[in-house]
Amino acid sequence: MGEWFRFWIGIYHVYISDWLKFTTPDQLLIIRTEDTFKDPKGVMANVFRFLGIRELSDEEMKNIVNLPHENARKSEAKKHRMLPQTKHILNDFYRPHNRLLAKLLKDDKYLWEDHH
Repeated sequence: MGEWFRFWIGIYHVYISDWLKFTTPDQLLIIRTEDTFKDPKGVMANVFRFLGIRELSDEEMKNIVNLPHENARKSEAKKHRMLPQTKHILNDFYRPHNRLLAKLLKDDKYLWEDHH
């Protein structure tokens, strides 16, 4: 499978459809990485509400969102930008899959049109 495996990871509707065979949508919380970077406190508050965990104090929340990112790209990787042609190819590849995901989740933010 090699490098092709990386492409399949981003076809989220397949995985979520599988989960929905065994549970209901209200039992799943789907979070976009970019939303976490944009609003870490808001996303974490939503996670705690979803899990039925008490609301955290500002200090507790600050301690959580300021933890080091364990799965972050190394700074060297961030220096290399994607070629516009590569981005176009990937957008074309994922577009139909993102449409299926947005339809499945009933939320157009999963079209990722705000990132093109």
